Amino acid sequence: MAETFDWLKPSLLWQPGATDMLRRGFFRPALHEFTTDKFMEDFLAAAASAAPKPLSDTLARAPAGRSTLKFFQPVHGNFYLTSASLCCHVPGFPDREVLAGEGESVFFVLRKKIEGVEYAWDAGETNRGWHSLGADPRVVPEGEERLPLFQAQTGQGRQLFFGYIPVSSQDTYAAAVTDLLPTGHQDDLRLHELDSRFIGPLAMTTSEDGSTPFESPGRVADPDVQLRISVYMLLDLWEYLDQYLPEVAAALRDGTTAQLAGAARDLTDYLESNLATFGGTSLTLGDALHKVSNDRDALNQPGDSDLVALGYTDDPSDPNDFTSDYNLNANKLTGLSDTLRLRGRVEAALLEVPETKPEAAPLPKFAPAGGNDLTEPGDQYVLRYVYERAQCDPPHRHLSRPTRAFELAPFFDPDAPGRNIRVGLPVDVSIAGLRKFKKNVGFIMSKELNAKLESLKGQEKATLDNEADPQGVSIDIGWICSFSLPIITLCAFILLMIIVIVLNLVFWWIPLLKICFPIPLIAKK
Repeated sequence: MAETFDWLKPSLLWQPGATDMLRRGFFRPALHEFTTDKFMEDFLAAAASAAPKPLSDTLARAPAGRSTLKFFQPVHGNFYLTSASLCCHVPGFPDREVLAGEGESVFFVLRKKIEGVEYAWDAGETNRGWHSLGADPRVVPEGEERLPLFQAQTGQGRQLFFGYIPVSSQDTYAAAVTDLLPTGHQDDLRLHELDSRFIGPLAMTTSEDGSTPFESPGRVADPDVQLRISVYMLLDLWEYLDQYLPEVAAALRDGTTAQLAGAARDLTDYLESNLATFGGTSLTLGDALHKVSNDRDALNQPGDSDLVALGYTDDPSDPNDFTSDYNLNANKLTGLSDTLRLRGRVEAALLEVPETKPEAAPLPKFAPAGGNDLTEPGDQYVLRYVYERAQCDPPHRHLSRPTRAFELAPFFDPDAPGRNIRVGLPVDVSIAGLRKFKKNVGFIMSKELNAKLESLKGQEKATLDNEADPQGVSIDIGWICSFSLPIITLCAFILLMIIVIVLNLVFWWIPLLKICFPIPLIAKK
């Protein structure tokens, strides 16, 4: 006699004697909703109970006024599991043992429903995306993403299979962006980073608003501030070399540049020559990089040090001192702003090191539909359980009936619960403290957008008319601007409060936005 199997709702939820087997929900897996981070412990505890109520209390329910389930994201504080029982289709519905040693396995798949047709998600690299299953949804394409199931034992001694529903998982954000940069573009993005971190600020002439790295409109930084900025700019240069030319950085730190060869040796020879001296002094750029690299740990200590701890006494006779010779504003690097000798030698050294390709920006697998009105119905999803018997020829796959349809809520959803979020802003806001944060947030700008940003001052008409780049850029390339997330958060918070306070004069909305209460802190000594 041929064996038959069925995926049923968890046996713990059956009515005595399985008298509810004629109901529609008996032959479909269950969906569970949890609102705490201990959702796994809560589920296992409910499943291990001999009574059905603890598990039935976790069943997902539609929001008030809606007939369709809506699943919110973990950031909202919600987590979702699915469970079912695999049973033989004979009286009593005994559990079916999965023989993993013979190649049998269980898993579940997530399907999107569009106009009644199920679509399967292909997780392959060449055919990634949703693909229609047509009139036969009880098939499992070879490339369809398989989501894992785990086994637990109920309080009644029967087996239960359960899995986590990936409402928002990083593993599902893998669709790649093509043509990130124009085909055939040969510019080395590492050189653009060198320009933005060191060469550009030093080669900059006074801008239209009167600002430079050491000046702001109507104000020039004090000499000790100029020195501090200069020292950290030099440290930025050494850390740039440490990232992209580690052999050069190590040789400058340890004084072993004579062991280098090729373009790397040419670079260090230039750094240690009189071509790279600080104007009016005998200090070379190589000596300065040697000094800051050895004082790196001390420079990165919290607090806005005045460099006294590092020996700053402005004693020209002290070779270990951060003297005023290090001031890049008062002592311009010889010839740097005109010939950019440093950039040319770094470029030659980088040619000997392969450039890493930029990572492709990810796109979401789950995109809610319904236009801009978040109250409209979104895309519908269902789950199906699969019992695969690979030892058969061909392999047999027994699919469950679909679960209840559900939607996946977007990040900003008016129905989403409000989870308590605490964002700790940076405590140390000194130069040494803030510069330690990695610039790990990237904004990709097109050439056209970059041209508009550069043309805002005094170029309003050209901006509105979308005329050519006022800088005369002829290379068709976008830009990737990297920022530090903690500093962005700090700036955004300050800007937010300024804007809210100003607009509160008109809208009176601060009570809707914030509530402040004191917290006890240990006083600083």
